[in-house]
Parts: sequence; structure tokens; C-alpha cells
Amino acid sequence: MFAFSLIQAYKNVRFAITVISMVATVLIPYGWLRRAGNMNGLLGRPAVAAAGYAPAIAAACAVAYWALQAHPYGAARLTPDQQNLLAKVAMAASIVLTIICGPVAPNMLYSEEKRLRAPQHAVGRGRRERGSVGATSAMAMATAAMPGGVQVKTFPMFLVGPRDIAISFQGYFHYLRSNWRRQLAPNAPPTPASVPLVVYGLGSAFSAPLLSCVTGLSLLSALLLGDGLAPVAAPLLGILVPGLFLYSDSCARLRSVEDPLELLNVPWKTVLGWYLLECIFFYASGHQPVISTIPWNAAFVGFSGANYGADLLNFLLPAVLIGWNIFCARILHGLALPALLLAPFTFWLLAPSVRQHLRQPTEDGRSQHLSADDLDTGELVLLERSENTKDKLLALCARYLVLQAARLLMSMLSAAVLRRHLMVWKIFAPR
Repeated sequence: MFAFSLIQAYKNVRFAITVISMVATVLIPYGWLRRAGNMNGLLGRPAVAAAGYAPAIAAACAVAYWALQAHPYGAARLTPDQQNLLAKVAMAASIVLTIICGPVAPNMLYSEEKRLRAPQHAVGRGRRERGSVGATSAMAMATAAMPGGVQVKTFPMFLVGPRDIAISFQGYFHYLRSNWRRQLAPNAPPTPASVPLVVYGLGSAFSAPLLSCVTGLSLLSALLLGDGLAPVAAPLLGILVPGLFLYSDSCARLRSVEDPLELLNVPWKTVLGWYLLECIFFYASGHQPVISTIPWNAAFVGFSGANYGADLLNFLLPAVLIGWNIFCARILHGLALPALLLAPFTFWLLAPSVRQHLRQPTEDGRSQHLSADDLDTGELVLLERSENTKDKLLALCARYLVLQAARLLMSMLSAAVLRRHLMVWKIFAPR
């Protein structure tokens, strides 16, 4: 009886930790997106609506599914199909979030027409209800050179012309590059033909949909891994640890560079650290490169398995579920790889503590440190240098693939050298 009570207490504690982790997986990305100003227009943007509701639905259904699986008396009132329906809803919400915020509609910007007064010290003010930092929405900042050499800084928002907010990112940035000085001029109030739009979330236009996709796939991975490993899959190694890694790496890179263009060069040590995080995630999520540890139970999460093998879809479905369970670490880190390029610009805009790591100017007064004006626009600077950004992103992906290929090559060589080993098919071949 005492042993049974200990086991029950352990299950209760584990389930409580799982619930807390799922809540954290929902609230941490939502809080970050709201701080960045990307959660405005909840009903007018598919990506914003998906990022606002889909994670909560997926987390709630996953927790309810695990609770029914762990409580035999409560599960007895529901049929297996009714229990599996909760897991299917969680899967569908995660997949819909990833698809909408990824290839379908990644636009998480919001605009509103606003006639603004133009005092001499600042142009434009945001509203606190827009998801703000201080009293303004945290987007991108710009510095306008006014006549007479007066520097006028905007609050964290952008003013663009009377364009449709649904146009592509490239349209926004092209218009801003050619018109931002005229729009921010304090002595030139907007005419009725060119009423400015206040655009929220422009400084994190790339990282916001990327974070939403990673959140959706983290929740899906947590569901397939089970309630015991959900705290590892979703909040810890899916969001918190990569976020801390990106923050520390951004501080180090901002301390070492002198030109903003150098931030586009992701160093080998950063790529290697990201690769090692993926390897840690693989083992921390309960996997081993051994055939006997393949998680066959992942094929029955949300499905009874009665129709497996009946047709092509039911033949591929268990393979997809098991494969995702095994390779979720590689999928998540591969998808989030562009964050290595975006992180310094995003953290500069949304985490003011990063700015103290800039190099100080030399005694002769020459500009030997990274100019704050070059980074105050956040991720907008990447569109101003779009060709260079594409080249550096391709180089980043190539470096990551080199590390993956090196691991595969070493595994092949070890299997070839140890082909006479007793454990060749158990240990070396699965790698």
C-alpha cells in the first residue's frame, strides 16, 4: 500500500510538471510576440489568429488526453475513439499553426491610419493596448536626418504610405526605403492623399512567424513523446534553452563586431553550438541510436491502429508518427536555423540588456563600435541588404549541413571499420 501511494504521488507530481510546462509553452511565445507588437489585429490576420488560439487549443487537448490515459476510471466513461479525438484535435491545431504561419500566410503585421502630431523631439506614439514596451509598441526604430542636422528619433513604430497592409514584406520595405525620410519629416504634415499608416510588428516580421512555427511543432513533438517527456520537448529544449543560447550568442557577437554587416556572418562556433544542442535534444527526449529503442507506441497516439495497413495512407501514417518522434530534435533545430541569423537584430530591438555589450569607442573618438542607429530598425536592416542576407543564410545552411554530413560520414566509417564487431547491427549500423 505504501509503495502504491508513492507511485501515485510520483505520477501526480509528474503530471503537474507536465501541465506547467505546457502552459509555459503557450505563454512564453505569446508574451514575446505581444511584446514585439505582432499580436495586433487578432481577427484580421490568419497568422495572428492562429498564433493566439491554436497553441492554447493544442496544449489543452494534449493535457486532457494524457489525463484520460492516466486515470482509468475517468477514461472508462469515454470510448477509445473519443479519447483519441482529443489527440487528433491537438495534432490538427499544431499543424494548422505551423502551416498558416509558415508557407500560407506568414504576415503578422498590423497597421492603422493615424494622423500624428509632430513635435520636435519625437514623431509618432503607440498605444499601450497594442502590446507595448513601455508606452509604445515594440517594432523598429528609425532615425531621420532633419534639415539643419537635427536628429529626430521615432518611437518603436513605422509610418508608411496608404498601401494595403496585406502586400508582401518586400513591398513594405521597398516603400520604406524610398519614403521614410519624407514621412518622418516634422515640418511636412501628411496630406489627405498620403495619410500615414502606423505599422506594428515590422521590426520582428521574420522572427515572429518562425517562433510560431517552432511553437506548433514543439507542441506536436510533446504530444508524441508523451506526458513524461513533454517538459523536455516543449518548453525546455524547444524554447527556453535555444532562447538562452541565442541570447548569449547575440551578446558575444555584438561585443566582437565593428560593422553591422558582420552580424550576418554566423560563425562556425555558433553553428557548432546549435548542432550540439540538437544532439543533446535527441538523447534528452529519451532516444538512443539503437533499433531496440524505437518508440513504437508513438504510432498509436491519437489512433487505435485498427486500420493500419489497410491502404496507403494507413500504411504511411504510423511511419510518419514514429519518424517524427525519433527525429523531432533534428526537425525543430533545422526549422529554427534562421534564428541564428535573426537573433542579434531581434534581441537588440526587444531586449535592451543586449545593448550594453557593444564595444566602446576608442580614445581618439573614431567610430570603432557598432552604431546603434544601424540596429534600431530591428530585422528591417535585413531587407535593406536582401541580397547579402540571402547569401549569408545560404552559407549558414551549408555550414549546418556540413556538420550533419560529417557525423554521417564518421558513422559510416566506424561501421565499415567495425563490420566484424559483434554489435555492428545493434550499435554502429543504426547511426
